[in-house]
Amino acid sequence: MVKFHRIKSEKGMTLVEIIVALAILGLIILGIMGMYRLASSQIYTSGYRTDKILDARTIADDLIEQNEIQKLSSASQIDLYLSGKGYHGVSLLEDLDMKYDAFDVNYHIAAESLRATVAGYEVTILIFIDDNNSVQLTTFVIKGGGI
Repeated sequence: MVKFHRIKSEKGMTLVEIIVALAILGLIILGIMGMYRLASSQIYTSGYRTDKILDARTIADDLIEQNEIQKLSSASQIDLYLSGKGYHGVSLLEDLDMKYDAFDVNYHIAAESLRATVAGYEVTILIFIDDNNSVQLTTFVIKGGGI
């Protein structure tokens, strides 16, 4: 019969155990750093997109405020106001997402329509974030002013 003798365990770790533990720790840290980099990139992108949405809202608010002051009564008056601000108007809604060299903001004014018996114009504003992304906002401008 074979007898097994217990080997007394010495306290401490071998060099191989330490190297393996450090390698595992390194892999965990690399994973965390990758997630951190991705998360910070997404936070930056979301913040930039939010800024562009606020820019579109500001353009729409300015247009509505201008309508209260000047009583814009036609699409050509709205077009004149927006083009005077340096924005690019397009005649077809399908062309709204086409990027024109000098313009970061496009807009489209739909034909006069009625909303709950109120005449006005749907104005769609598109702001480019980069070559592949944009934000779009549509507002209704009441013909001749009014809220």
